Amino acid sequence: MPETIDAASPNPYGTNGSNEKDVSSSITVTHVMYGLHALAPFTMWTLAIVAMIIGLVKRDDVRGTWFDSLYEY
Repeated sequence: MPETIDAASPNPYGTNGSNEKDVSSSITVTHVMYGLHALAPFTMWTLAIVAMIIGLVKRDDVRGTWFDSLYEY
């Protein structure tokens, strides 16, 4: 039996009307960072450094969300 989605359940990809942060833009930034890390061996790890700098700059935007652990180094 398929699960039903409760409208009151928290949405991990955005806000649910409470004081939660909107993390929809953080999903894109995280995908870009992972893509840069995947291509890093082919650029002598230069793209890994770029991805780490992006992560450090955007780290405060995800503080207190479930993305917080993805931005720790």
